[in-house]
Amino acid sequence: MGMKLNNEFAGSNDYQRIILDNNSGGIQIAQLLYDDLGIPNDYIILGVNSVLAEIMGLPREKIIGRKVTDFYPDIEPGWFIKYGEIVKSGKSQSFEMQCEPCGSWHNVLAVPLEGDKFAITSEDVTERREMEEEKQVLFNALQLERDRLTALIQNIPDEVWFTDEYGNIILTNQITQRKFGTSYLGINAAEIEASLETYHPDGRPRPPEETPLIRASKGEEITNGEEILRLPVNKELRYRSCNAAPVRDMDNKIIGAVAVTRDVTEQKQMEEVLRESEMKALLLVSELEKADKNKNEFINVLVHELRNPIATI
Repeated sequence: MGMKLNNEFAGSNDYQRIILDNNSGGIQIAQLLYDDLGIPNDYIILGVNSVLAEIMGLPREKIIGRKVTDFYPDIEPGWFIKYGEIVKSGKSQSFEMQCEPCGSWHNVLAVPLEGDKFAITSEDVTERREMEEEKQVLFNALQLERDRLTALIQNIPDEVWFTDEYGNIILTNQITQRKFGTSYLGINAAEIEASLETYHPDGRPRPPEETPLIRASKGEEITNGEEILRLPVNKELRYRSCNAAPVRDMDNKIIGAVAVTRDVTEQKQMEEVLRESEMKALLLVSELEKADKNKNEFINVLVHELRNPIATI
């Protein structure tokens, strides 16, 4: 019987075409078997190519004509159900399924033939699936870290500005958006700066090219850079302190810039109050010292006069 089935397999043009077109992978021709309820529960192997015979570790004559469950008794019923659906539909289908007994994943192309017969090409994709799973684990970890960083950036009380390599804004946090009334996403930093009223600490207008974020995009690092800016939302002049630095890739190429800006208006006002208090205190001390000097001079004159009353008369 096995030789008859093998001759049938070898003599069919359709079968030969399938083998020739897919000879890099394991190929088998099979015929579905059904239980008393008409549910697919096994299949007979009608033919295999040399690749599949090598994978199974048996010569063809010991494979052809036998049930697949003779070789894999614990094969999942889902495989037969799937093949039954394909045979019934008359349409080829490609899918991936896991063979639990052997612990491997397979990419399968099932092609329906006449009657209950079908052709199968199968490729072991276990290694690829494992790599994909490892990539997914790494991606999930990276996404979690990114979400944490985003949450941190969005909730810190300082303004955060990020630009890409072209100077366009790619990220601002919530406090920045509240102060300026917009996210500025996609807008160039130089264009934004040109629209703002910004001054040096001494009151001189500051040109856009001296903005810390723009300077950082050119490779400069700025620490505690001071500025005075009129906020677009409420038109208040605010004192600000800014730290900015370039963002570099693994090759040390500048791919953007980041700036963190803190409002220090209250601190400046407090410093001014302290300065005024110090000036007043110094003035008071000076007046007291002057008064004390005058008092000492008066006492010295009085003592002299008391000691020399006749000279005074």
